[in-house]
Formats: sequence, structure tokens, C-alpha cells
Amino acid sequence: MAEEKGGNDEYYEPLLGITSSNPLISTNSGTIEGVADYRGEKVSIGSNFGGWRSAFLIIGAEFGETIAYYGISSNLISYLTGPLGQSTAAAAANVNAWCGMVWMLPLLGAFVADSYLGRYRTIFFSSVIYVLGLGFLTLSAVLTSLMSPTEYHEVNETSSASPAPFLILLFFLSLYLVAIGKAGFKPCAEAFGADQFDERNPEENSCKSSFFNWWYFGLCVGSSISHVVLTYIQDNISWILGFAIPCICMLLGLFVFLLGTKTYRFSKDENKENPILRIARVYIASARNWRATSTSNEEEGTKMPDNQLRVGADQFKFLDKALIELPNSDQVGSNKHGMSCSVDQVEDAKVVLRLVPIWIVCLTYAVVSAQSSTFFTKQASTMNRRIGQGFQIPPASLLTVNSLSIIIFIPIYDRLFVPLTRLLTRNQSGISMLQRIGIGMFISTLAMALAAVVEKKRLQTAVDFGLIDKPNEIIPISFGWLVPQYVLLGIAEVFAMVGLQEFFYDQVPDKLRSMGLSLYLSIFGIGDFLSSFLIYAIDKSTSGSSQGSWFQDNLNRAHLDYFYWFLAGLSAINLVAYLYVSKFYLYKRVSLIRKTWQQSCCLVLKASCIHILDGIFATNYEKLLPCAFCGVPYRKSVRPTAWQLGSLKLGTTVKDLGNKDNLLPMDYKSVWKAMEECQKLGLTKSIGVSNFSSKKIQELMSTASIPPAVNQVEMNPTWQQKKLREYCQANNILVTAYSTLGAKGTR
Repeated sequence: MAEEKGGNDEYYEPLLGITSSNPLISTNSGTIEGVADYRGEKVSIGSNFGGWRSAFLIIGAEFGETIAYYGISSNLISYLTGPLGQSTAAAAANVNAWCGMVWMLPLLGAFVADSYLGRYRTIFFSSVIYVLGLGFLTLSAVLTSLMSPTEYHEVNETSSASPAPFLILLFFLSLYLVAIGKAGFKPCAEAFGADQFDERNPEENSCKSSFFNWWYFGLCVGSSISHVVLTYIQDNISWILGFAIPCICMLLGLFVFLLGTKTYRFSKDENKENPILRIARVYIASARNWRATSTSNEEEGTKMPDNQLRVGADQFKFLDKALIELPNSDQVGSNKHGMSCSVDQVEDAKVVLRLVPIWIVCLTYAVVSAQSSTFFTKQASTMNRRIGQGFQIPPASLLTVNSLSIIIFIPIYDRLFVPLTRLLTRNQSGISMLQRIGIGMFISTLAMALAAVVEKKRLQTAVDFGLIDKPNEIIPISFGWLVPQYVLLGIAEVFAMVGLQEFFYDQVPDKLRSMGLSLYLSIFGIGDFLSSFLIYAIDKSTSGSSQGSWFQDNLNRAHLDYFYWFLAGLSAINLVAYLYVSKFYLYKRVSLIRKTWQQSCCLVLKASCIHILDGIFATNYEKLLPCAFCGVPYRKSVRPTAWQLGSLKLGTTVKDLGNKDNLLPMDYKSVWKAMEECQKLGLTKSIGVSNFSSKKIQELMSTASIPPAVNQVEMNPTWQQKKLREYCQANNILVTAYSTLGAKGTR
């Protein structure tokens, strides 16, 4: 019998992909595209530039910055209600307002980095500003100590008088100078660290995903040190020393960052066009052309080359108006002033716009997250925090429970959760980024419900022991009651916060990575502002009631439990909205892969002529549903067919696709790596081949990390493919058939 059909290389081309310059595939050109060293020279593949060594130096700098930031923020409400003499509601509002600025200003820092200075220089200059802000903050504490009658030591004491107005002004100016420094450092440092890995190299691309976990791991270790050591120093030794140590840590972080200068990879952008203004032009042009109509590219002068595919054409069609060049416009002048846009610009604008609904529905999670550093801390100050005979835990140190739960759970997530879910989803990451974020939101909702129950228990204990009108007395209830809600919020952060970091870094256009991470940070900035607004609005609306305000200075008469139930209900409603929005989200990676396949094939075809086969499996046969490769996340088995996606000679038309002479040689091993990336990114549950012989499968598996799930071949009563079927069965590869009733030449 002749060799099994599909294994006859003299006639059949393996039905798998293209020869590609896919950015998901590592090239063999010898240098890494778009990257330079500190001298401006190209970086060779396998060189000592970038990688984990450089990334860990950047993580080290972030470690110092984390100690500095949380050394200020975690106990800030105690300083405001103590030495500065503010009320609980006013202090909570000021903390939330400052935190809001801390997380909103990175949008400005990212704009400066992506458009003008670059990430390295932005990190350096912002670090200098950061150190200056911390230095002035320490100075304000020194002057407050000298000019105030007593320095604040105990959490439950209150200052007899507020310090002089100029001292308060100096304090807040210093505080917001710290916010400006963090605005440039935070998004750029994380993006710069991720830039040390080449996403075109499969191994380094996998390391990049791990980088975000280790980044957050280092952040949590640094915050734990701040919550334990610095809050103890501030509450029991000196606020001056408690502010001076963060300044020193930030200075050391800057030193560590500068140590790695000669090892870093720097982005080398050949196109000097401002990436943010480049996208802004699309929105301006689409608004300008709002009334314009077009029936074809030629009629309206739409700049869409025949060999360029439209990505996500069904989404945000109104932005396609930016492609229209009006008949009476000057083409050169239009381009100069950005009055007409390319397809790439429009697609980048769509990518950014797709992020907006996700950004909005994540705001409620940020409001929930803001409570741990404000009201949770004030609750802890009224509870029994003693361990043993003499040691008393500072209230802000309970935030360490949150950080420790993250430190413990991240390895569990990587080593246990991901492998187990991978068995169910066949996603290399276990779950997709949006699924990860959604799980975090659900857990945070449970945390708020639990916080309400615990607060009700605390209030009842105060009533039982007659302490309801004694706010400075310690209620005989252990701080351990607060631990579960801190743990739940920590686990929620492992899912939601790390997921948000990776999502907003990965899903923005490549030139806007800093801006993407600043969008992630801005979620928590707006969340803090929303938290301040809710506190203010609820305080005003409830202060006239018979029970009094929910946020009275006397927490024993306040009703934080009502507030927590309100947030739990709001989070539950928001979670439903999130599930609805995420269902329709289109991952950028799909667009990238489709565009790369089109460019590699050099097709003079419409997008509707390019198909993949999305298999729907039945009991003993398979019905194939060809569907346009329009960028929809695939949830079943994906097998590209070479007759549609093979390397075609320029000028090939649809009717010529079945002619072998119109096919060019293909590097199917490289294309398989791209398909593996599809599965790792969660775009498909499985990947397979078509018309592959056992020999071809063996060759493929010599370099593949994921085996084919299916091999589709011609099979009928006169061509039963026994050898191939036995091989596939032995290797757990499902065989599906086409032409089951016979084909031309077989009957």
C-alpha cells in the first residue's frame, strides 16, 4: 500500500501555516529588533544585555521604592489624626485624595516617558524628585516636633492643637512632591523591567509573564517590611526617624537602578512620531469625517492598501472614518497635520478604546482595595493587639497580613493553581488574564461581606462591655478577627492586581507600554477618589439621622458595617457588569497574529478569503465550520489550512489556492511555535495539524512543546490510513476525516 495520504510529500503540502516574520517567533537574524544597549548599538541574541540579571536590578530599585512609599502611606492616617490633629473623616478623605493623585499622576509620567524622555531617563529624574519629596517630608516632621508641645506616640491619643499652618502646608507640599516622583517611577520601572525580555523569543516571552509575579512578590516583601518595622518606629519611637528611613531606602533604590545601566536593553524607536498623538489623530480625524460616507476604498480615497488586512473590523466602526480622505483635501498636507490616518493608526486606536470598558468596571474593585489602609487600620486601633505580656502590634502593621498572604499565595498560584487549571483549560497560563481579574473581584466581594460581619461583632462587643462612649478604650476583642478579611484581600490581589498589570502592559500598542501600566495605576487613583466621594456623601447624608454618621470619630458609634455591606453589594453588581464586558473583549494578540500571517503570505486577497477551521466535535465525525479569521478568541480546536493560510505566491487568487504550484516552501516548525503561543495566551483550547504523516509529526515534535491534539486527513473506504491512525492513536492524537465518501481519483 502506498504511504498514507497526507504523508506523501511529493504531492501534499502539510496543511500548517506560513513562513513568517511573526513577532511571536524568535528570529535567527542575530540581533534583537528594536533594541539597543547603553551605547546605542544593536543587541545580539544571547548577549548579556537584558534578561533576569537586569530585571532583578530593576526589581531591587522597586523594592527600595516600595519600602519608601508604604512607609509613608500605610500609617499616614495615624499621622494626620495625631500630630496634625485632623478628624477621622477628614484624615480618611485626605489619605484617599493623596492616594488618588499617586495613582492618577502616572498617566502624566507615562506620557512624558513614551513621548519624550524614554523610560530610563524618566525613572532617573522622577527618582530624584521622589528623594527630594521624602527629604522635605522628614524636615516637616522635624519642625513639627520642635514647634509642637508634644510629639505623637500613641495611636489613640489626640493632639491638643494643630501645628502652625505653614507646617501643614510644608507637609502636604512634600507629600504631593512624593506623588509626582512616584508618577514617573512606578509605570516606567515596571515597563522597563518587562522590556528586558524579548517577546519574539518564546523562552523570554514566558519569562516576561513570570516577571510580573516576581515584581509583585518583591513589592509585597517591601511593603511587609514597611508595615512591620516602619509603622512600629513611627508609633513607638519617632515620626522623624519613621520618615527618614523611607528617604534613605529610595536613595538606595536609585543607586541599585543606576548600577544596571550598562546591562539594560533600551527601546530603539526608528519612528520618532509621538505615539500618543499618533492615536489621538485617529479620534480627531474620525470626528472630522463623522458625516462622510464611503462605499469603497477607491471612491473615498480611504488609505487601505490591498495587501493590508483589517483587524477587528466589526468593532468601533466609527473610527474607520479616520481612514477617509476627503476628495478636496491635500494628501501631503493631511498627512503632515494628521488629518488622515493609516490602518495601523486606526487599529492601535481601536486597541486602546477596547480597554476603556474593562478599565471602568474595575473601578469598584479599587474602591474596595482602598479600605485596607484607612478604616481597617482605624478599626484595629480599637482592638486588643497585644501579643504576650508587653508587645503591642501597631494598627498599621496588620497590613503585613495582607502582604504575607500574597507572598505565600503567589508560589501556590504558580506551582499548584496554574498546573491544575491547565489540565482543565489547556491554557498554558491556566486561566486567561480577564478570568484572573474576575476571580480577584469575586474574592474581594467576599472580603467586604466578611468585613461587615466582623465590624458588627466589634460593635456588639463594645456594647456588651459598656465601651460605646469610650473611644479611647481598647475593646476586649482580638485583632485576629480582622485577619481573614486581610487574607482574602491579599488573595484577591494575586488574582486581580497582578492580572491587571499584565493585562494593561500586554494589551496596549507596543509603544505605549508605560501608558498601559499607568492606566492600570489610574484605576486605583480614580478608586481612591471615588472612595473619598462616597465617604463624604454618606457622611453628609447620614450625619442628620438618629443613629448619627456612619463615619463618626467615635468608631464605637459609627456604622462601618453598613458601609462594608454597601461596598459588598456594589461589588456584586459590578462583577456582573464585568462578566458581560469581558465576554466581548477582543485580545490584541489575535489581531497581531492575524496581521502577521497576512504580511507573511503577501496576500492580494480580502480578509474574508482567509480562513481557519474551527472544529466542532461530535461522536464519530466532525463538522468543519470555516470562519473568517476576524480576531475572535477561539474556544475550540484550531487547525490552519495551508490552502488558505499557506505561503502563497504574490498575485494568487482564491480560485488558485488549490494549485500546488502556487505554494511556496514553509517553515512549519516556526509556525507551530506561533500556534503554541495562541494556546498559551488562551486564544484556543487546543491546536492541531492537517494532512501530516507520522514522519512529519515526529519532525514537528522534535521542537514542539505542545503536541498536536488532532490530525485531519482524507479518509474513506478506499483509503483507510491504517498506519497513520495507529501512530496517532499511540500518541493520543485524534484523527478526523474529510472526504469520507471518497474524493476525485479515489472512486
